[in-house]
Amino acid sequence: MEFGVWTKSLATLGVECLVLGVFEEGELSGEARSVDNACGGRLKKLLDRGDFAGRAGDTLLVAIGVGVLAALVVVAVRRLAGPLDARARRRADLPIVLVLGGLAVGLLAQTADWLGADSQDVLFSGQASVPDLVASDSTKIVLILFVAKGIAYAVSLGCGFRGGPVFPAIFLGIALATFTSVWFDVSPTLAVAVGTAAGTAAVTRLLVTSSLFAALLVGPEGTDAVPAAVLAACAAWLVIQAADRLKASATLDVVS
Repeated sequence: MEFGVWTKSLATLGVECLVLGVFEEGELSGEARSVDNACGGRLKKLLDRGDFAGRAGDTLLVAIGVGVLAALVVVAVRRLAGPLDARARRRADLPIVLVLGGLAVGLLAQTADWLGADSQDVLFSGQASVPDLVASDSTKIVLILFVAKGIAYAVSLGCGFRGGPVFPAIFLGIALATFTSVWFDVSPTLAVAVGTAAGTAAVTRLLVTSSLFAALLVGPEGTDAVPAAVLAACAAWLVIQAADRLKASATLDVVS
């Protein structure tokens, strides 16, 4: 490995890679400004997207926090669904459980609509609603959708309605990450990547699949958010594994 020292401007160097300083709130350092001018303002345009604000550790904290919370939400949803699932397994109770479950989900969707959110985001799995969710700048709307979707998810799982369990969990994960976008101006791209990875890992318990799916969802322009997505998936996976072990231990204690 060779090291060299230059005193000339970075903008005049014929190299393949430059490491440039960016201060908080996206302020470029002196040399970074000279490189930005030489590139026709490309660095400033990238920073204006909001993907990076220069605050130390902000994306790591978001990733860990969303991963942990998404896993806890999935655990809570499954516990809420447990009693309903036990009744739905009885053939005599199944028609009643399905009718009451459908009415409950419909009421939740209508209540969300009355409060200003979109009822369709509650009724369906959620993949088509992600762009509108991430674009929301209202804590109230995100909170309404998060609570209504979480309860509707639990009711649907417990009553035995057909449909995949993954996308509702992804919607809840992205909703958690969207709070950071509303409150702290975290990049929406980062919110989608982190929320997707956390929700997928919490349901499937597949680390690599969760990270790859998040990377595919944000596309080539969101590759800088992939490391945070991996961290979120790891955090969610660890919490789910811990919850499973606690549940297994409690079951053994009851049996013994």
